Amino acid sequence: MTTARVRKGVRPHALPPLGRSWPNLRRLALIAAAAVAALAIASARTAAAPIAPVYGFSAGAGPGTVTHFGAQTLNRYLRGARSIGATVVRFDVRRTDRALAIRVAQARVAGLGVELSISLSGAMAPPAYARTCRRVAKIYRRRGVRRFEMGNEPNRIGGYGTGPNPELWARQQVGCAKAIRSVVRDAHIATGGLAPYGRYGDAAPDGSGLNPLNFLERAYAAGLRRAQIDAIGWHPYSFYAGATAVEMLSTVEPSSAWAQMAWTVPSARSLMDANGDRRLRIDASEWGAPTNDGAFVDGVSEDEQANLMTSGIAAWKTYPWHGDLIVYSWLDRGRSASREDHFGLLRPDFTPKPAAEAFQAAVAGRHH
Repeated sequence: MTTARVRKGVRPHALPPLGRSWPNLRRLALIAAAAVAALAIASARTAAAPIAPVYGFSAGAGPGTVTHFGAQTLNRYLRGARSIGATVVRFDVRRTDRALAIRVAQARVAGLGVELSISLSGAMAPPAYARTCRRVAKIYRRRGVRRFEMGNEPNRIGGYGTGPNPELWARQQVGCAKAIRSVVRDAHIATGGLAPYGRYGDAAPDGSGLNPLNFLERAYAAGLRRAQIDAIGWHPYSFYAGATAVEMLSTVEPSSAWAQMAWTVPSARSLMDANGDRRLRIDASEWGAPTNDGAFVDGVSEDEQANLMTSGIAAWKTYPWHGDLIVYSWLDRGRSASREDHFGLLRPDFTPKPAAEAFQAAVAGRHH
């Protein structure tokens, strides 16, 4: 690139003599302009002012959860979570109805921030999903919501409604993030959290599930890099019957979703780095382990759940790429033989398991 030439003996109007410093100043100005342009490009993709990572709970949906609570129970649930150091609660959004508005309002009154996970399926065309995302963001920005997650577990049929389709999902994420950013400039936007599914290369023969690394790899190849996001969503569950906290936090087991964040080959971090997303965080938008109780015997002990909170949160804080850590869940749904009933740090009657105190101490940075 060339600079404008100043004729010999002619001094530019209203400028002091520059002498030999003129080319250097021009060069500095060009460098500064390029830096500003690069910053504008980066900030157009991510939040204008990044929001600090938070710790909290995913509320879930269905019987025994916030979607079925009366006002008094909901208030007890939310205030209890805040009392042990949680600063955010994650709500599923299937429709923007009055019930959701009440939950969001009560969470705010309790002193909790809110993350909205906007329901997504493989049957939704990207433009339709983008319109849904824009509507949700526009309604809830007025209610103080700045955190959004775009769907949930798209690499499994249970979360996506159809078989995994990373190429379609990438387009849905790009469109949704752009729509949210258009109305909430300072939003924290995460991709839908990817679920565990074996090791790299694993896929269900019937097409119902795909390893999250393979899914992310294909999504990047399909254009995920264009999405205006702040974090890749991940669900680093790694429990199994009788597992210890040490085993659940292994960074050497290739089939562990915890290890697959950064320690396997490839890993979520290596895929992010290779695609220019080194600056983005990983948000653990669901994480935890169910405890054995009554008819359910395929979980972990209450003591090991507590150890998981202590060691897992402490480890999480040391990772330079760590984002939000959202535990699933705060309250057991019931006492049936279903695994889904037993992830809580509280029992169904609101009595605490040892993990509740462990969570509180770990978030506060105290030894439990």
